[in-house]
Amino acid sequence: MSNKPLDMLDSMRNGAVVRQRLQWMENRLWWVGELNRSDLVLRFGISPPQATNDIALYQKLAPTAIRYDAKKKLYVCGDEFAPLFPKDHELWLKDSAAEDPSLKNIHMVSATSLKRGIEPALVRLISRAARKRIPLRIAYQSMKAPDPEERVVSPHAIVETEVRWHVRAWDEKHRAFLDLVPSRIIKATPEPSATWVPQECDKEWNRMVEIILIPSCKLTQNQRRIAEGDYQMTEGRRILQVRACIAYYQLSAMYLVDAVRYHEGQPEERDFGIAVENWRELQPLVMEMN
Repeated sequence: MSNKPLDMLDSMRNGAVVRQRLQWMENRLWWVGELNRSDLVLRFGISPPQATNDIALYQKLAPTAIRYDAKKKLYVCGDEFAPLFPKDHELWLKDSAAEDPSLKNIHMVSATSLKRGIEPALVRLISRAARKRIPLRIAYQSMKAPDPEERVVSPHAIVETEVRWHVRAWDEKHRAFLDLVPSRIIKATPEPSATWVPQECDKEWNRMVEIILIPSCKLTQNQRRIAEGDYQMTEGRRILQVRACIAYYQLSAMYLVDAVRYHEGQPEERDFGIAVENWRELQPLVMEMN
């Protein structure tokens, strides 16, 4: 949809601030279904006349998206709602959770995993190393070795997964790009005498693969339709594009690693209604992981 109706805001004094209020107003109409002037006053600390002006401006820009309900004495979502702004339910739920209690319509809470951390000082070192293309000499404590090992690495990316961070880097000792757990990096210092190996050489980082999700074969026809809706499938499939070296972590986040490794894409445990159609293609990527 064109945002041309909003172009006039760019020429207005405080246009960006007005745009923010109009977007909040529209989201309130769309997700909650109704809005009154006092909501705007409370949310933004503006005067009632300013709230009235904002509502009038929105009515001018999106006349079919809002109407006044005289019985309820408030504004409601129009029957022919045509949004001016994109809609993102996750963003709205998170923003709504931080609203004043009187404005909250529904609570949202999150169950988070216990993630292994990454020190800010290490992020700073890695970021500067990548910028200057200077390798790092690190002391790394692998779970497979009794003592820390000295390595020279060229880090080009920091990856966040559900349970940990890792550093994607060329490891001079192993002559390969590896995923290093930052909490196991005991010490790191720049090593300008070493040769930098760039991201362009990381084939598994630059190669994109598809993860094709389908409903689990254990589902009934009605359950399949539910799964297709839950995972926003089109014609019974949902295709995720990921970097080859990230495929393991993406499958792990969906509890599908063992399904790909051992069960032809079908989950045996923690079956959330989805399976992996192209498991043969992905199997080599997960069998290499430890």
